[in-house]
Amino acid sequence: MDRSQYGGEDRRFLHLGHHANIEVRVFNPFPGGRSATWSRILTSISDIPRINHRMHNKLFVADNELAITGGRNIGDEYFTLDKRSNFIDLDVVVAGPLVAQLSASFDAFWNSKYAYPIASLASADGVDNAAQPPPPAASNDDANWLGRELDAGTLQLDWVPATVLADRPAKIASDTSPDEEVTIANNISELMRSAQHEVLVISPYFVPGEEGVELMRGLIGRGVHIRILTNSLASTDSPLVHIGYSRYRIALLKMGVELYEVRPKLGQKRLRFHPFKSSNASLHAKALVIDQRTVFIGSLNMDGRSARFNSELGW
Repeated sequence: MDRSQYGGEDRRFLHLGHHANIEVRVFNPFPGGRSATWSRILTSISDIPRINHRMHNKLFVADNELAITGGRNIGDEYFTLDKRSNFIDLDVVVAGPLVAQLSASFDAFWNSKYAYPIASLASADGVDNAAQPPPPAASNDDANWLGRELDAGTLQLDWVPATVLADRPAKIASDTSPDEEVTIANNISELMRSAQHEVLVISPYFVPGEEGVELMRGLIGRGVHIRILTNSLASTDSPLVHIGYSRYRIALLKMGVELYEVRPKLGQKRLRFHPFKSSNASLHAKALVIDQRTVFIGSLNMDGRSARFNSELGW
């Protein structure tokens, strides 16, 4: 997860790491000024090329038996528990041989030279008196189906051929371009080029760039139907990314791409999605569907940051 981008969290993580059964490591951290975002940046001016990279992977593995991966971070707003804004997200529950592959990806980052124990970064002064986290918010019963099925021993799974796609920790400090090494972005481009009939894209931050536009132009020239769902300016939590996307919107529409943008408020016909009635909704899911046969679900956004600077994970 990447919520450690927010300043002032070190003491909370250090307090958590003091539990006998919990270890915390921070990947590719700011070297100093960690109490606030502005001070971290100020003390890291000479290290911008490195700190501009981040681990964007999302992964939860239990006993090397079950794993959950997708686009979701850990926080109230990712579980429809925030009163102001919540994210629409997508995960996959994984069992079988893929779990070992996902666990190996975790180990690669955990054991990387870029991963630091939280105690090596944060001061222990006053940690015993660190502020305790707030009590858990009321749960959303609609999201508890997995726990109920696990407790009852009735978890239903669909068994399908699958492959893990994972960037390596070295991508964080690589001097090569994404075109010169195997990355998830390369995999996704190849998947799209393999389409014969239809490509469906869900990406909250969608900035195709000139290469992406040309890729889609070629697909449409072959008769492939493309539909894309992304955030509107009203629903996005990153207006700057939306500005980058809007540069390509007219060109995509003219060539025949179907574009859809998420509303921040769901309409009356959608009241069954009740967690969003009292707050804004923002798309956060990332998915790609090729010819109704091949599906990718993971952490990768269809933008330059995910392609060049973030490490990503999916299947």
